[in-house]
Amino acid sequence: MQLIPFAISPLGLFGPTMNRFLYGKTIDSNNIHNIKATTFPHALKMANRASSDEVPSNILERANDIWRRQHPTENFGRSYKSPDPSTYYTQQFGR
Repeated sequence: MQLIPFAISPLGLFGPTMNRFLYGKTIDSNNIHNIKATTFPHALKMANRASSDEVPSNILERANDIWRRQHPTENFGRSYKSPDPSTYYTQQFGR
């Protein structure tokens, strides 16, 4: 189990850690976290682990695959407007 720290901008956009977790986007490893290792060593360790291969990524696509396999004729959001988990998420969070 891993706590995933992530940022949300004032405009409601997710930071790189959450984008990796939800969409599988690659994180720029040069400047991922602005955490001082001497001041917050455990926070830096947690942030680095959250963006590593130990934590699942691209969960929306995985959820879509599982839903379509298990419910081939059903819509996820009980409406034709949200046929899968990814579309439902997009509608709820406005991505």
